[in-house]
Amino acid sequence: MKKRIISTVCLVLCVLMIPITFISCGKEKVYTLGPYEITEDEYTYLIGMYKRRLLANLGYEDMSMSTEITDDGLTLGQYLDSIYRKEFDMSVYTLLYAQSLFDDYGLTLTDEQKNSIENMIEKTVNYYGGYSEQAFKRIVKKYGYTIDTMRSVYTMQAKESAVLSHLYGDDYSKLTAEAKEDYYKNAYLHFQVIVINNVYKSVTDSEGKTSYINLSESEKATKDQLISELTSLLVKEDKEANYPIITNELGMTVDELFADLGKTYNLLFEKYSDDTLYPQGYYMIAPTSANQIITSNALSAAFLLKEGDCAVVTAKRYFEKGGTIEISGKTETINAGDYFEYGEAFVRKLPLDDGAYSKEENKDFFNEDEFNAMAMKNAFYTLLQNYEKECFYELRESSLKDSYSITSAIANDLDYNFLYASKTTDK
Repeated sequence: MKKRIISTVCLVLCVLMIPITFISCGKEKVYTLGPYEITEDEYTYLIGMYKRRLLANLGYEDMSMSTEITDDGLTLGQYLDSIYRKEFDMSVYTLLYAQSLFDDYGLTLTDEQKNSIENMIEKTVNYYGGYSEQAFKRIVKKYGYTIDTMRSVYTMQAKESAVLSHLYGDDYSKLTAEAKEDYYKNAYLHFQVIVINNVYKSVTDSEGKTSYINLSESEKATKDQLISELTSLLVKEDKEANYPIITNELGMTVDELFADLGKTYNLLFEKYSDDTLYPQGYYMIAPTSANQIITSNALSAAFLLKEGDCAVVTAKRYFEKGGTIEISGKTETINAGDYFEYGEAFVRKLPLDDGAYSKEENKDFFNEDEFNAMAMKNAFYTLLQNYEKECFYELRESSLKDSYSITSAIANDLDYNFLYASKTTDK
């Protein structure tokens, strides 16, 4: 059994230097955009909350920043700063420009929205401070912000939400088909995988119970020969090679195999693949600097391929949950993230068919709300790039920004737990 926290998939990271912890409740400006600004305390709040949500989303809440998460010694802190700092800065950028758009569009916050902000602050103070504002101030001080910071950030976030609602609708009803298609075509990959398992097979006894056993030597030899033929055919495209298994079992000549490799690939998928759950192929977000380190080798291969080309990678089966498993008569303990190699996977990059995100057969790859949220985010960022050129104000940033890092920021457990963890709101 092989184990990993994060696999290094052909990735070379530029590791940032991590500065010392910087905590301040100061009012110096980190960003300014004319009359709009992000001050030190607001920036501290934002990066602390970002870090807390990021750790929760990645499942690293109980992990130290100094924990090595790759075979080459990359620490969790280095990973977060080198991969996610740009995303955090972009979130601050959009928040700030949204304030200007809010005024440009002539929007206002309703009394209900303003009261909601005050009620949230009051509930947070009462919960953590035991209905004592002074007690809460002592608690919140270590996080580097104040009650006034919470009010200003909540207000800015409410204005950003108002802008997004104005542009795209509360339920994405104003999000155009063009915006969805643009996001889909720029963010996703479409590929198919033929998996040849040369390690084990499933057997069912008389009572209908399924178990897994290793292949016999002759069975493994046959699978190894098939892997060799598929490599020559699909990856190397070697017309001079011999294909005894494939030609015999498909009833085709070598010339017929090469006449249309796309059609041949589909026939091979139906005939041999150990995984045929998605005959239409996989739709997955292309690797980026923020996710390529945890990307499967099949997705990484598809990213590098030209449309219609094939690559072969090691087939791996991951365990989402820990437990025990019987392998060849032995009981082994497994952890979430463990995997074993069980053959080869032949990855073929396919074209992105129009509107795949709206088709029923692809629902496992496209969560509607998540997809629309990301399409909206993409559309808003595109709008801001144009707005930045036309905006009367010039964005300025202070060198104070370089004093902060995700690693050294104090994760905002205080506000996060109240806003997102149900166990705290039941009190």
